[in-house]
Amino acid sequence: HGGVSVVDLYEHVQHAGMILPRLYLAITVGGVYIETMEAPAKDVLFDLVDLCKGVQHPMRGLFLRHYLDTVTRDKLPDRGSLYEGSGGDTHDAIRFVLDNFGAMTKLWTIIQITPPSADTTAATTITTPQPHVQVHRDVVVGLGGTGSGGVRARTVYYSSSSSSLLSLAREQERIN
Repeated sequence: HGGVSVVDLYEHVQHAGMILPRLYLAITVGGVYIETMEAPAKDVLFDLVDLCKGVQHPMRGLFLRHYLDTVTRDKLPDRGSLYEGSGGDTHDAIRFVLDNFGAMTKLWTIIQITPPSADTTAATTITTPQPHVQVHRDVVVGLGGTGSGGVRARTVYYSSSSSSLLSLAREQERIN
């Protein structure tokens, strides 16, 4: 009401100095931007997924993508949602979820195969698996929430995503 428009704010946060705070701000404002329906939900969602590619650290990238999943879960252009139609459709929602989940899986795999750094002490080596367990739970919870829409959405989700998920699982098996 008389302040900065969401579109201007969305553009403005993308010029923040440091990449990680910039992306968390962009995701937060992007969620509000989708709610205003000033732009198609699918455009904002895919813009946010592309922005997340800027994080090179696997653990930080994984948590960022989990945050993206959490913020956008109720803003997908799924059947019966407010954002369906000009905001996208079920296939756009599935593509967004699979893109984000695929990137999360790759980051998780990198974390699993990366040896501890040379400056890691014995004490931190013992405590390191706990965050990994939490991250793994977050990835699984993120996947579980993706097929929680209506009956049609679940049917389309499972039929179109099963081959993608299978190839992701095979890739992780191959790396391990």
